[in-house]
Formats: sequence, C-alpha cells, structure tokens
Amino acid sequence: MKPAALALIAVILMSVAAPSASIAEKKSGSGGVIVMSRGEVDPAELETQIYAYVAYKSEGIEGSAWGRIVRIDPDGIVIESEAEPLETRKISFGDIDILAVAEDRLAFESWLDARLAAEKITIMTREDLDLTKLATGSYAHSVYTWKGFKRASFGRVLEVASHGILVLSGTEQTETAKIAAPEIDTLAFANSLQAVARWRKWSERGIVQMSRWDLNPSMLEEGLHVHVVYNSGGQKREAAGRIVDKYTDRIVIQQRVGGKNSFARRQRLEITFGDIQTVIVSRDQRVLTSDLTRDTIIFLYLAH
Repeated sequence: MKPAALALIAVILMSVAAPSASIAEKKSGSGGVIVMSRGEVDPAELETQIYAYVAYKSEGIEGSAWGRIVRIDPDGIVIESEAEPLETRKISFGDIDILAVAEDRLAFESWLDARLAAEKITIMTREDLDLTKLATGSYAHSVYTWKGFKRASFGRVLEVASHGILVLSGTEQTETAKIAAPEIDTLAFANSLQAVARWRKWSERGIVQMSRWDLNPSMLEEGLHVHVVYNSGGQKREAAGRIVDKYTDRIVIQQRVGGKNSFARRQRLEITFGDIQTVIVSRDQRVLTSDLTRDTIIFLYLAH
C-alpha cells in the first residue's frame, strides 16, 4: 500500500477511536479523539481541561453540549460551554448517550465537524423530491438534466419555490444557477458546508466510509454495495453484499454465502443501524475489492 494512501487513512481514522483507550495512553500517541457510548463511560479515563462533546437524554429531553471539562463529580461531569464562555452545565453519567473527549482542539473539532455534518445532511432523488424541506441559506449540491445534458451545481441556496431553486455558485460566488424542480435528479443539502462537501466527494469517487459515530442512513440506499462491521449477539461480525431493502431503522443486504463455487448461495441479512460499527458504501461492487478499500476495512476494523 502506498504511503500517501496510508496517510489518507490515518487522517480518516483520527475520528474513529477505540472506546477502550485511555487519555493517558493518548498523551504519547496521536492526540486523537476517544468516543464512548452509553454504558461505556469510565470516569477514571476523564481529566479536567480536556475538550468534550456530550449527547445526552435527560427526563426524555435530548440535548448536546461541547467545551472543556472543568469538574468531574462521582455522578457526572461539568462542562464549560465553548459557545458561551463562563456558562457551565452538569451532565449526569446516566444521561450520557455519547461522550467524545480529546486533548488536542484541532483533532476534536475535526471529529465534531464530521459528526455534525453527517447528522444534518438530507439527500433526495427525483422520486422523493420535496423542496419544502429546503431552506434558503443552506448549502446544496444538485445533479440535474438540462436540455438533455447532465449538469451539477454546488453552492448556497438563495431562493426556494415550488417550481425550483436559485443557487449561488460555491466557487465563483458571482454566478447563479436557476434549476427547475422537474430537472433535478439528485439533491443533497445541509446547513453545514462540510456535510455537502462530503456528499460531493462521494459523488466523485463513488465510495464513502462511515463509522457508528457519523453514520448517515441517507447514504445507505437500495442497490448500493456495502461492507459492514456490526454487532450481533455481543459478537463483532462482518458482511458484504448489496442493499436490497431499507427501512427506518435497518437495511437488508443480499450476501453470497459458501465461497466461489457451485454450492454458493445468496442469503438476506438484516442489520439495524444501531448495530453498525463501520460501513463502506460503494456504487460499484468492484471498488470493494480494491487494495485501498481492503486496507481501509482492516484499519477501520482494528480501530474499533
């Protein structure tokens, strides 16, 4: 594998950290992000003055916060808000759904940007297009057909109407594109520029890697090919195949079982979103057999 490819994967994996690692171990390491989910939070692994992001649910109400940890109590942590300095918030350990911590601010913000971007993006096709969900000021990437030619547009949405949208070019900032609703083939939009940039990369390369921390079910559509590392009965398992059905909480893939011989058969497997550890998605089945993808799968697997 080429050094450049290794470097690229190393950057990707900065946002994928093993929950069992400790802050002390990270001090002499890469300075990456440690992510813990409900039931995995260990107060002994936490320190004051490090950066933290918390997604929590308290009395049925969901919320999130990020900033520096200023105090660690037996029953929870106190965070000084980055958005509103001097404002602190105490969050009980029992309310925490996700806790991400890091000593390095740049590594932490990179992870946070990726997570927030994945949460906010919406992807529509011609069949399910609903422009009422698109707001002015958001960022959009659209693939559309104009006079028989395929075109693409990326930028900030200036106007939205039932008959179409007006987009300010993301590159020139002086050029606008007026796109009629019936011409739109695919539309990806979000309040976050990073979210749309990620979709554009996937559109260009035909492959995207996601972990359970930044999983976006919108990118798991019928007909796509996937390699999934997931939990089943407390065991980590792997599966590869084509998505044949998708529901609100899970996907169904058709995988080949029995090896490359005449006795091989196809089997349907359901995987819930909550069980997914990592997933690599591709439009082309052949891409999942490339050396880079195989090495990426190994790195992602080991990172968890």
